[in-house]
Amino acid sequence: MLFGGCRVKQIIGFSRREVGCACRPSAADTELTQSGAAHSPLPSKFIKEDDGAILPFVAMASPIFILCLALVVDLGLGRLTANKLQVTADAAALAGAAVLPFQADVDAEAIDFAQKNYDTDNGNTQPVLNPNDILIGNWNSDTRVFTTGGVPINAVQVTTRRDATNANRLPSVFAGIAGIDFLSISKTAIAVNGAGIEFPCIGGGILSNEDVIGQSDNVWNNFCIYGDIEVGIQSDNDINEGSVFAMPDASDYYEGSDNDYFDRDEQVISDVWDLPNLDNVEGYIDAAQAGNLPPDIPFTINNVITTGDIDADDTLQSDTLYIVNGDVDFGSNQNVSNVAIVADGDINLGSNSTIENAVLMSEDQITFQSDNRIGLVSPCTAGGGFFNMYVFAEDNVEFQSDNDIFGVQVATLGELVIQTDNTVVGLYGEADERATMQSNGVYGTCENGLGSAFGPLTGAFVPGDNSLVLVD
Repeated sequence: MLFGGCRVKQIIGFSRREVGCACRPSAADTELTQSGAAHSPLPSKFIKEDDGAILPFVAMASPIFILCLALVVDLGLGRLTANKLQVTADAAALAGAAVLPFQADVDAEAIDFAQKNYDTDNGNTQPVLNPNDILIGNWNSDTRVFTTGGVPINAVQVTTRRDATNANRLPSVFAGIAGIDFLSISKTAIAVNGAGIEFPCIGGGILSNEDVIGQSDNVWNNFCIYGDIEVGIQSDNDINEGSVFAMPDASDYYEGSDNDYFDRDEQVISDVWDLPNLDNVEGYIDAAQAGNLPPDIPFTINNVITTGDIDADDTLQSDTLYIVNGDVDFGSNQNVSNVAIVADGDINLGSNSTIENAVLMSEDQITFQSDNRIGLVSPCTAGGGFFNMYVFAEDNVEFQSDNDIFGVQVATLGELVIQTDNTVVGLYGEADERATMQSNGVYGTCENGLGSAFGPLTGAFVPGDNSLVLVD
């Protein structure tokens, strides 16, 4: 029979009734007890009402959902930034390795390519690559270890950053909810330039397309000399550790008596070096006469003045390029700095003068008389890793006696003459004709070399295999 919409079945032989029901009782239904008595059910709202049951769950789960969203968005942003930093590091390392071995050249090239690949837009006001994160040294392909400052110099290691070191941490988007306001990311790349630079005296030298002559009582410290015909020295000279005398055939070397070598067999060698700047001297001068100088000279050109002869009575303006139709005679007891001069006549600096942070170019000859300081004191650091003086001439360049020659690049299509009692630190000179070092000179170098605003000094380097490879 039916009872409240359910079928009730009486089991014969039992005193109680079993009720089987396949549906939920209605409000009017009663339920049977073992005794068969009928009772009213609980109110239906306690059974059926579930409105709002999801709200507590949402309230509890929302922080988790938001945290997951933050992780997805900010982790994605972090990965995208990391990929961009890696690409930038790769490009900067390859660019720097291409201009080894001078630190200043490597820095300039690496930073330039880093800026091209990772600009400072979108709130990133600081560069991702700073000079402190550009290292030169040796990559050992067997041990896969980079050694900063190691020799032969063959590699550049670059680290790009969005972190506190560069004051450019990456702001988070949603992770601030979890207390993560910034992300710190850095990426490193190492590029190798072939077999490396075997040049043992990277800090300076004198090279000639003809012969190089050293007279008596000179001291060479880690200094390179190259003569494309021959090299010769007279007596009582000190050729200290790191100095190299090179020529195509070492049997052409000649010397006087009582010369003291660190290791003669290792220091007098057969080799052929290139002198690249000699091919560019006329081009450098032509460009300057058109008002153009490279950007890395040690001062900024704010003015260009074309004039006739310049003499000691003329007052020169700083940060100016002078295009001179005639001769330049600075006179004596002068202080000259932050100027560039290109002349179609001679350039002459008298005695007891100081000249630094300058570019001198002449279609004729350039002469420095006696008792001058030519270049910055402490040239290995004061010039920011670059030469602070550039001297280019189509005729002879001559330094007379008792000068201090600091951080100077010279290229002459004539002879290069350094007279007696000069002190030299960080001089790199190329001469198309004979180079002469007279007596009582002291020749030293900058250990890490100096970069040139006019391009890498590749003349004295033996790069071996020039392939560029990213190794890490």
